[in-house]
Amino acid sequence: MDQEFQTSFIPKKTLVSKPERRGGSFGLLNVISFVIMIVSILIAGGAYLYRDNLSQRVDEMKLSLDRAQNIFEKSLLEDLQLLDRRIEAATVILKDHIAVSPIFGVLQDITLPTIRYIDFTYEIDAINPNVIHVSMTGEAVSYDAITLQSNLFSENRFIRNPIFSNFSLNRSGNVDFDLMFDVSKSLVNFEQYVERNQLN
Repeated sequence: MDQEFQTSFIPKKTLVSKPERRGGSFGLLNVISFVIMIVSILIAGGAYLYRDNLSQRVDEMKLSLDRAQNIFEKSLLEDLQLLDRRIEAATVILKDHIAVSPIFGVLQDITLPTIRYIDFTYEIDAINPNVIHVSMTGEAVSYDAITLQSNLFSENRFIRNPIFSNFSLNRSGNVDFDLMFDVSKSLVNFEQYVERNQLN
């Protein structure tokens, strides 16, 4: 009997040896990934706690505001707002209000007894609103009185560019004249006028 050989093409042992794994060692990439994951979790938790804290503070402020509004009556608040608007409007009006009486005060202080004024008008300069133009007519007992009066006008710190003109003798023998001069708006500003009077 012939000996039968059974051959198998499937090897019983593996020909390529597998590298042995080292147990318990982490690679550098794994360590970095782990650290980044931990830091991300901590940041997310911190952001959540911060948002929760802000939300609580906003709620507390709303509650505080509601309490403050409830302390004051609504009608009282409306009255105070109306009063505030009125005070603001009055402040604006007083700031731009012109008081002509200081001009009369200056004229009273420097006018000679031999001069009298008959007519008085004033207007604010169209180009420079800080300048007031004054026009007057008057009567003097003589030309000498007008000369003396002109000198007094020139020496006054409030009056600028005084011009006497249109001289004529009237029926009573006195001299009629026209007078023009400028004053600074600071003289006729009501607010500054009141402050000057308080200082005096």
